[in-house]
Amino acid sequence: MGYNVFMDIQIASKRITLITTTRSTIASRIPPYIHTAITKFGKVLVVDAGFNLNPHIIVNHLVENHINPLNILDNTLITRAFSCYQLQSTLAGVKPSNTPLVILFMLSTFDSEDINIRDRRRILSKCIQSIKAYPGSVLVIHHYRCKQKELFDQLKLSAGTVLSIGLPSSEPKPLTLFEDNNG
Repeated sequence: MGYNVFMDIQIASKRITLITTTRSTIASRIPPYIHTAITKFGKVLVVDAGFNLNPHIIVNHLVENHINPLNILDNTLITRAFSCYQLQSTLAGVKPSNTPLVILFMLSTFDSEDINIRDRRRILSKCIQSIKAYPGSVLVIHHYRCKQKELFDQLKLSAGTVLSIGLPSSEPKPLTLFEDNNG
């Protein structure tokens, strides 16, 4: 199956681990993580706040590794939150267990400009309280380019471990309509 840094990090910390990374790293590491988590714990709970988790990718990974996807998918609970209010409600309603909890793109639900920043900070604090109260280990994975710097800093302060994995060595060059060949 190969080395799975997400699983090793989460099991080692037993608390909130925040990983910042790229979308491609998440896409490549989440399927083996889910398989490993189910093998070790029986189930995994994934809260997809960024609408990025495609079960088809998980199935492809399992089939490529000659693993029957039915058992894995039957033991993977995926829930989506479309707003920060739904995320808060979802996290508050998670039943305590030792099942690994993975939250993808948590702050994506806080992008609404209809909610003032004071309310977003308050809702994030409630989400963090729910996460901290969860008895199992929690892995929060977010894109390294977060629009919500202040909220991201609040999330980082709550995490026991903060890591950056698979980040590009430099920022991508911005796309331009015309090249300047004179310089």
